[in-house]
Amino acid sequence: MARALPDILPAYPTAGFLQRIMIRHRPDICPPWPLYEHIPQGASVLDIGCGTGAHLVTLAALGQISSGHGADISSKAIAQAALAATNYPQCDLTFQAIKSIDDVPQKQFDVTMMIDVMHHVPLKNRIATLAGCVKRLKPRGFFIYKDMADEPFFDAFLNRLHDLVIAREWIRYLPLEVAVEWAAHFDLQLIRSSQYRKLFYRHELLVFRKP
Repeated sequence: MARALPDILPAYPTAGFLQRIMIRHRPDICPPWPLYEHIPQGASVLDIGCGTGAHLVTLAALGQISSGHGADISSKAIAQAALAATNYPQCDLTFQAIKSIDDVPQKQFDVTMMIDVMHHVPLKNRIATLAGCVKRLKPRGFFIYKDMADEPFFDAFLNRLHDLVIAREWIRYLPLEVAVEWAAHFDLQLIRSSQYRKLFYRHELLVFRKP
């Protein structure tokens, strides 16, 4: 049984209304435990497309990671993440606004994550973004990839409406089999493939390990 999640909302006193709604209720529509169970105790974690940093902040509050680096194209979201990080001095949390994966420091982590991010990445940049995640992963490290499912049609359409409201973007999904093919090209071993549903949100999760 999953543990109760810590309340991290007090770490975001200046977050906007929509940001606070997402921080509070995103776990209700996107349960994080299927992701977190693949993060070893004391791991270093890179979160690409971290937004306000809620995953890394939650992992720090749980005492599960020793350090985390989050990167996102939204400087406003990164500012909120950096402020939240000051509440968890026991964990080395850093956050960075980027334009592309190339801006992320050239160091390696125990775990790299892309959670509900790929459908926002421009088509021409997608394989390079995945390659950048793999490049920054230590040998025997885990790459956690999750995105919204592109079927059935009605669920995918509702997810698109969600992102149109929240992100003001009509997104395009990357088929799951393409993500698996790309990962295999970079010699990643698929150790878990699963789908799960919460309300009308259908999630696809892939977990890979680097040789």
